[in-house]
Amino acid sequence: MVRRLALALALLVSLLALALLMPRASSQAGQAQFLVVGSNGVALCYPYLVEASGLENLVTGSNVSLWPNDVALQATCSQGYIVVIGEHGAYFISSQGPYLARFSELPYEDFVGASGDMVAYFINRTIFVVTPSYDYVMYPPPGFTPISFSVDSGVPEALLYHNGTFALEFPPNIVFYLNVTSPYQGGIVNGSTLLISAGNGTIYVYSLVPYARPLLVATYQAPVVLTKVYMASGNYVLGLSGAGTTLLQLGQPTQARFLGNAVPTPVGYYAPDLGYTFVLSSGSWVPVPGYAIGLLAGLAAVTDVQNGLTVLYPLYPTLLDLGTPVSGTLVMGSVSLAASLTPGLYALPSPSVLQAAGFTVQLMGGYEEYPMSVSPPVTSTLIVYAPSAQPVESFSGVSYVSAGSGGLLMITPGQAVVLTANGRTLTIPGTWSFGGLGPAGVALYSGGTVYIYNYQGQQVASYHIVIGYVPMIMSPYQLGNNYYLLLEGPGAPGNGTIYIYGPSGVTSFQETLRVEDVGTGVSVVFSPSSSAGYIQAGPHTIPIQVQKFYASVNGLLVAYRTPSGNYVIDDLATGDQYVVLDAPLMPVYPLGNGLIATYDAKAGVVNVLSLPQIELGELKLVVMSSPGSSIYVNGTLAGVGQATVFAPYGATLNITAAKPYASPSTRIVHLTSSETIYVSPVPLTAHVALRVFSPIPISSVEATINGTTLTWAVNGTVSLTAGIPYSIEITSASPMNYCRPESAVLAFPPGNNTFTFNCTLSVPVLELYSSLPASVTIATPTGTVASVNLTPGVPRYLAMTPGTYTLLSTTSVSGRAPLTLPISIGSPGLYAYNVTPPPAASVGVLTVYSNVPYANITVKYQNGTAVVSRIGSVSISLRPGVYLVSASAPGYVNVTKSVIVSAGSTLSVVLPLTPYTPPVHRVPPTRLIVIGAAAGATAAAAGLGLLIYRRSRLPPEEVQI
Repeated sequence: MVRRLALALALLVSLLALALLMPRASSQAGQAQFLVVGSNGVALCYPYLVEASGLENLVTGSNVSLWPNDVALQATCSQGYIVVIGEHGAYFISSQGPYLARFSELPYEDFVGASGDMVAYFINRTIFVVTPSYDYVMYPPPGFTPISFSVDSGVPEALLYHNGTFALEFPPNIVFYLNVTSPYQGGIVNGSTLLISAGNGTIYVYSLVPYARPLLVATYQAPVVLTKVYMASGNYVLGLSGAGTTLLQLGQPTQARFLGNAVPTPVGYYAPDLGYTFVLSSGSWVPVPGYAIGLLAGLAAVTDVQNGLTVLYPLYPTLLDLGTPVSGTLVMGSVSLAASLTPGLYALPSPSVLQAAGFTVQLMGGYEEYPMSVSPPVTSTLIVYAPSAQPVESFSGVSYVSAGSGGLLMITPGQAVVLTANGRTLTIPGTWSFGGLGPAGVALYSGGTVYIYNYQGQQVASYHIVIGYVPMIMSPYQLGNNYYLLLEGPGAPGNGTIYIYGPSGVTSFQETLRVEDVGTGVSVVFSPSSSAGYIQAGPHTIPIQVQKFYASVNGLLVAYRTPSGNYVIDDLATGDQYVVLDAPLMPVYPLGNGLIATYDAKAGVVNVLSLPQIELGELKLVVMSSPGSSIYVNGTLAGVGQATVFAPYGATLNITAAKPYASPSTRIVHLTSSETIYVSPVPLTAHVALRVFSPIPISSVEATINGTTLTWAVNGTVSLTAGIPYSIEITSASPMNYCRPESAVLAFPPGNNTFTFNCTLSVPVLELYSSLPASVTIATPTGTVASVNLTPGVPRYLAMTPGTYTLLSTTSVSGRAPLTLPISIGSPGLYAYNVTPPPAASVGVLTVYSNVPYANITVKYQNGTAVVSRIGSVSISLRPGVYLVSASAPGYVNVTKSVIVSAGSTLSVVLPLTPYTPPVHRVPPTRLIVIGAAAGATAAAAGLGLLIYRRSRLPPEEVQI
């Protein structure tokens, strides 16, 4: 530790001498290098570095050029945009991407200023304010010109000057004249503040609200008159006076510092003669080599040094002696930078963390070496802990213990006791809850405040922090004259968030679950879910088995408890390892020189023990096995399921575990430490195949076997442990989940077995089959229920609700007729139907009859050729076509009709006949004379009902003779 601190001090002095003697840092041998982040930097808009030719992403290390034919001269940053002002115009770059959102082609000689995402140009007596999406225009009064531009609450504002008079303008034409005169343009507007240097040396400070008259809030009398104002920050004003660049510190009285030919930068002022930028940090002006353009996390400056390089210059350096290439990330609070470093000596910001694959280096000031010079443990001294061992020293009434930086902290009533690395005892009076040790001294917590004491017992700092938990990491360290506190965040122990408290505020970074000595950087890293852990010492990773939180690190000494109950103490400086067997379940802290401290929290006692004085005793072996297993030790039954055996160091034990339906398992143990082992019989396997009986096709089922869900294919096999009862639940089936769930509890013997699932349908299922491609519509009287297309020979299954349905099956195959089928669906079950459309008929049936039973019915082709003629009626099958049908009967009028016969049709035709009525002829009356024999003939005619007419001059009449 002394060697590390001396080397750190020597290198820090070398670095400071280098910074004072050289304008810019170089990377020559023996000199500290800086992290290079880019080249020709213009402005810092984290995570981007604006370079003359493009944007450098400081997190990823990637570069993009969005103004290929221009050169960036300056830039401003806003929440969503980076505004780059080039020689040819203004580039508005969205920081999401990034991509060029807008370009305004305006000459740089007309540039007035930029603020946020707004850029102002003065052209033809008009101020043009350009933004990413729209523009403003302001018209200064005659003769006035803009000398400063800013933005307040999204509103542009311009400070105007003309002939000794100042005015403030808001768009489009709102002007307020100020009651200040000066022959010089010494003024600046900066957001909500306006500052003007009057001709009599008075500094006027105004408070601004958009579109309102400026409110004078303060005046200061300066020893000089500023002819130009470059910057106003806090109570500092940087400007130009008759003596050159001048820095004013406003106050009573106002002080002036004359800087010669210094020029302003985005974060301070640059002195060309010295090659330094003076950066305002925590109220002090800090010299930074080169032309600084930005600050990161208040810990480092981004600055241009020789050869056009832009580097990260630490305000509080840690000297990292790097012996191997590193490609990773440098984390400073919420800021991250890509870091690719070659071997050498580097000056990096403090506090920060250098993270790369497999390791983390905490940079807390002073000197760090990577890889760290450590000796992994190579020798072991075995010690069996004996409760009768006499302590070297004992402390009682102890409520809290922690170790670090080679010492041990104990809190007792009314005081804190520290055993330091040099063996001296330090006592700090007070009522303390907990604390920690670090390179700078002791941190102690009491009543919402952390007090920091150096190792001489003097209080050097304090931080008001309300801590409602006991942190695993609480360590003070020192950078220059400032003291910092490294504190684990709230939540579960080792939750991974580390907070750094310092004079300028608090930052944080993420860390893996570990305990650590901040002074050396050695840590024990835990696994969140297992006993696997490792010791991290620089790049060295030493795997260990450790009980979580039962570990401590003190300098290069590491102590941890293994899952078997042993405590291991590793000395990384010498490579020695001590294994304390059968150690009590209590924290152990290594103190060096062969000493350890044990803490019995229940009794409140800390005992300092000498390892060589601890006596050797018996070791304990705990054998764990599966439930019901018989455990034999050297052939003797020692227990069932678990057994505990005591034996001397080095004993050889034959452990066997046996159980029905399992193969016995044997293990030979050479006892060198108290430990717990697991010896279990090897279970035999039952291979269980799934058999399914189902009215519908099933390819697999979803099953749960003892809580484990799986997809079980039909005829597929699962492997189970033989002889163990299994709860098997069939919850669903695929591809159709129409079966009722089924469950059973079964135990299977070794070998091949079968589990049978009988599918009982839970709903009515309709099975449709067709030997032809068919489209089937299922309908009820109220409408269509479903429509399906059938593939020949492939059944389709549909879940149905009880009811009456009509199936209509049609096909695109020619010669087939539609099939209409009424069906009835009832209780759950399978309802199968063949819905193959039947062959279509090739003839039609024609039936013809009349109302006269003895009528002659005739059917003829359209050309008159007779087909059939019958008495009474005709029923005949005919090819499709047009036919003539007729009916005739004596005393009736014949009827003929044309009909059309279609294939598959049945046509009935009725031909009604009406009686025939002959015409009646009327003649004039005639006198009839019957003479002689003619009388008989006449009588005969009369008997025949003949009507004989005769002509007469009388009116016509009908006479029956």
